[in-house]
Amino acid sequence: MTEVSIRPDLILVPRTDTPMDRSIEKKRIRKHSVLRVIRDFGPLSRADIAKLIGYNLPSVTFLVDELVDAGLVIQGEAKKTARGRRPIPCTLNARAAMVLGIDVGPEKVTCIYADLNGEVLVRESHPRPSGSGEGFGNAICEIAQKAASSYKGEEEIPPLSGIGLGISGESGNAVRVALGRSFGVPVLHETRARVMALGSLWFGAAKSYQTFIYADTDGEAEAVLVINKRIYKGVSGGAGTLDGAANPKELAKSIAQLIPLFDPEAIIFSASKNENLDESIKELHGQLKKLKLQDSIEVATCDLGPESGPVGSMATVLNHIFSTAHIDVEQIL
Repeated sequence: MTEVSIRPDLILVPRTDTPMDRSIEKKRIRKHSVLRVIRDFGPLSRADIAKLIGYNLPSVTFLVDELVDAGLVIQGEAKKTARGRRPIPCTLNARAAMVLGIDVGPEKVTCIYADLNGEVLVRESHPRPSGSGEGFGNAICEIAQKAASSYKGEEEIPPLSGIGLGISGESGNAVRVALGRSFGVPVLHETRARVMALGSLWFGAAKSYQTFIYADTDGEAEAVLVINKRIYKGVSGGAGTLDGAANPKELAKSIAQLIPLFDPEAIIFSASKNENLDESIKELHGQLKKLKLQDSIEVATCDLGPESGPVGSMATVLNHIFSTAHIDVEQIL
């Protein structure tokens, strides 16, 4: 079996118990903000990074130097210029670590190991194990471990930074605990609808949106509210349940009621197996027309198709490495 080393320190999970913790966390967030800019727009010089992110150049230079020392950023050869200091291009070292996304659907379990750019290293699907509780969690761990063993790359498999788990229902906590114990890295557990929304935000139709509603109509209908690229969970963490999943008119009305409250740019439906999906979209267009919003809100189906769950589970980890949208900044000020 392939030995998988770990690098759990990349996950941005705020530790704010003391003033020192908060100071360290603020620095980490600034460093990961620089890393995100390099990932999205690199290769970039330090001066370019400073302009894009709004930090002063000495701060950026210090943060980039730390990222280079940590092996997360690679420096290229200095570019020749007519005058002045020659800029050194910086790029993300995508193989400095990897992430694992696990989508536990009603019929199958899909595992994706991917590098920091989201390039898939291993993808495997297996029938969903039977049972529940600790035994079910251990069975999911075995599937994930077997998937790592199928890695065929020429380079050594990168260290694992974290696991994104997309699973709905009561078994989620048992699986999360089992994975954390087995792999020794943070396990980020969300409902399948929420990981699908993150997949669309990072790799799909929602990349260009700040605020949108993602509607998953399979099983128990769930609407995921993404506000300023951050999933809104509500006070208790349970925001999003929709009424009328099996009834296109009622489902459309439920979604339409959210529109005046959140003013979304788009409504994206999962690539659902629900036979009423087309009718629901048609009904929603009718509701938008009543609200005189048919020309200002886009209605679309997620372009990731059946990969929405696996890709979204993987994106859940990337979101905690490269984005600070999940962090309540007031906690660390």
